[in-house]
Order: sequence, then structure tokens, then C-alpha cells
Amino acid sequence: MADIKKLTTQGILYPKRFIEGRLRKSDKTVTSLKDGEGAVLTLDGKKVAVYKTGGKISKLSPVCKHLGCIVDFNS
Repeated sequence: MADIKKLTTQGILYPKRFIEGRLRKSDKTVTSLKDGEGAVLTLDGKKVAVYKTGGKISKLSPVCKHLGCIVDFNS
């Protein structure tokens, strides 16, 4: 029964997360990221997952391959 409740809850939250991820804007910039920090930024009109480590900047697609939501970085 717990599995059905969990699936139902996730199913209800999915459209909300899908839309929120696309509308969310970050107050960070590539240059403001600290070492070991990441954020989903809008660069040239597109959402990009940006991560800074050892002074190197990595840019990847922020779109989850599972359901197409925009990923989030946690601290």
C-alpha cells in the first residue's frame, strides 16, 4: 500500500516540478560560483547545469533523462 501512495504522490507532484524547473531563475552567475558549487543557469537563452571545481567550469544539460524535469543542485 505504501508503494501505491508513494507513486500517487510522485505522479501528482511531477507536473509541478516539471513546470517549476523551467520557470526557476538563479541569482548566480558563472563567475559567482564558488569552487565545488553548481547551479542551473540560463546562458544564451538556454538552461545549463554549471559546476565549478578546481577552477574548471563544466556545463551540461540540466534535463533529467528519466522524466524530463530540470535537475537541482544541493549544497
